[in-house]
Amino acid sequence: QYVTWLSATTGKPYRLPSEAEWEYAARGVTVASAPSKPFWTGDTIGYKQANYDANFVYGPGKMGVYRQKTVDAGSLPRNAFGLHEMSGNVWEWVADCYEPGYGNAPGDGAPVLAGNCNFRVLRGGAWNYYPWTLRSAARHATAGDLRLNNAGLRV
Repeated sequence: QYVTWLSATTGKPYRLPSEAEWEYAARGVTVASAPSKPFWTGDTIGYKQANYDANFVYGPGKMGVYRQKTVDAGSLPRNAFGLHEMSGNVWEWVADCYEPGYGNAPGDGAPVLAGNCNFRVLRGGAWNYYPWTLRSAARHATAGDLRLNNAGLRV
């Protein structure tokens, strides 16, 4: 609804990214030959790079500050594409309907718009979640009409 309103108000086209687009942006890999890592930061992520429950660690990571709330956009370092807070802070809605796997996903990166559209996809983890939910490939399905204090969107 917000994207429809924004497009109508500005006269410019806006939309939510597809899961594939979101994951590509979150990985922040600018070299096609670069190996795939769980985070844009590499094998682990830390509280100085993302906002999450840093009482927990992923892989070789270290415990850190658990902020217990969102931070302002742009507060933490940007990835190689110049995007801030792709990991943590708030879950981000994407355009896709939830499918348990990628078998029905279009090969061109377009969103999955068929299947169980009662559930939609959130990506990126949040300020009150564990670090493994911040992995670039992590995804969460939830009711599309649910409103949460730890979910937002990026257009």
